[in-house]
Amino acid sequence: MMVEEMADVTFHKSMLILQEAMRASVKTIFHATEKQIQAVLADFVNRLPQYMRDALQVSTV
Repeated sequence: MMVEEMADVTFHKSMLILQEAMRASVKTIFHATEKQIQAVLADFVNRLPQYMRDALQVSTV
């Protein structure tokens, strides 16, 4: 059970790193406003499989 929890933490952290990298790229390349970045990220997350969306929703690590 502890191994599964560690895998979930690692997956959650990986998802957050990817999300932050995409945020930075959109801001740099497109000079997007925070509102535009939020819209892109929301669209991106909504296109992910449910298990990935769930990983991004976890607030505690």
